Amino acid sequence: MTSEPPGGGNPFEGWPMFGDLARWFGGQGPVNWDVARQTAQWISTEGASEPNVEPLERMRLEELLRAADLHVGEATGLPTSIAGGVLSALPVTRGDWALHSMEAYRGPLERLARALGDSAVPPTEPDPATALLGDLGKVLVPVLLGVQSGYMVG
Repeated sequence: MTSEPPGGGNPFEGWPMFGDLARWFGGQGPVNWDVARQTAQWISTEGASEPNVEPLERMRLEELLRAADLHVGEATGLPTSIAGGVLSALPVTRGDWALHSMEAYRGPLERLARALGDSAVPPTEPDPATALLGDLGKVLVPVLLGVQSGYMVG
């Protein structure tokens, strides 16, 4: 007789949703970035997989970028590249755009979340209903801020 219960000791093994919930609520920091990225990806792609950008479209964008670079340089007399090199474009899908945007907004969103957390002044004596909830807000706030951030970017 084995000492390990069926399912390898994990009662939620067949329920991936519960594993996700445990991971979401166990995140560190003022914003749960896993939730934010997943939400942004899901919203931007509408839950469907995306094809890669076609190579022909990439080449057309590169040609258009070179033409625009020449026109801007001629019209303004200013260099269009800081390093003096050739400009390049990175075509992305909607999901890629959302993930890049999420990383770009990470700093301001973390500062906002910290400011919101610092402004909350707990009462000296919690009422009985609040005492029952305990630290539920500390667990939920990063997840909710992650969902809100993901919706904003996605």
